[in-house]
Amino acid sequence: MGGWMAVLLIIFLFGASWSGLQLYGAEGYGPLATEQNFIIEKILADDDEREDDHENEEEDEGEEYWEEVHETLANITLLLVFFHIIGVLIASVTHRENLIKSMITGYKYIKNS
Repeated sequence: MGGWMAVLLIIFLFGASWSGLQLYGAEGYGPLATEQNFIIEKILADDDEREDDHENEEEDEGEEYWEEVHETLANITLLLVFFHIIGVLIASVTHRENLIKSMITGYKYIKNS
């Protein structure tokens, strides 16, 4: 279960990071800002009938979309972290071993029974 949790955490952390970069780019900042602006400018150039107010609404919709995606992924990541901590505590008590110390030191002591 610990291995699956690590994989899920990595996937959701990547997703939250990516959506954060997309949101930051939609606001006109960061490494994806030029890509976002290029796409928006291309869409606007294809349709000459758009007004300035409509352009701002479209940019706001993009920001809102990425904000919602980012917030959802961040909340799921926090929930996974909470479950991971609870799982470690339960496994430590159940197996009578200090998993937290093992995670910090990198060494796990095996009892000979």
